[in-house]
Amino acid sequence: MAVPADKVYSGRGDKVVKLAKFDEEYHYIAKISHSGSSNFAIKSRGSNGEYLDLLVNEIGSYAGTRPLTFEDYPAALEITAGGSWKVTVQVLQKAPRWSGALLKSKGDAVYLVPSGVLGGLSTLKVSHTGRSNFALWAWGESGRDLVINEIGKYSGEVLVSSETIVFEVTADGSWSVQKS
Repeated sequence: MAVPADKVYSGRGDKVVKLAKFDEEYHYIAKISHSGSSNFAIKSRGSNGEYLDLLVNEIGSYAGTRPLTFEDYPAALEITAGGSWKVTVQVLQKAPRWSGALLKSKGDAVYLVPSGVLGGLSTLKVSHTGRSNFALWAWGESGRDLVINEIGKYSGEVLVSSETIVFEVTADGSWSVQKS
């Protein structure tokens, strides 16, 4: 069976984007970009307009990847933007895979953790050089675990479940992660 094709939504300024129906056999991520100097926010909304999640809330330009359907399947995105924006919705299987080796990146990201990368007492060595909130979530079959939630620079070693299948990072600066 072929995986669903990417869906691309783009525009300028404030807009409510009604999303195409999801194939609920899959989970999805959103690759998001914005060029502008004012507030950029995206809220996911359910089929009755109810609030589901705040995907992005930044000032100025933005580029990152966020989980979209890990807990709910939204019907729409409510976008507040001072500039041009683009949202590409794609299946989680298209997210980059992390091998356990040193990974350096910047900003918000979602990575798949292939089976066998983590095992037993799994620890990660993590650093962040930004000034704002830095968070690392480990997603598994039973939900997500907030592993790190700090403001500003961070350097440390954390324990993660060997059942982790996805990790999600929110960061305003450069960060690194590697198995330790």
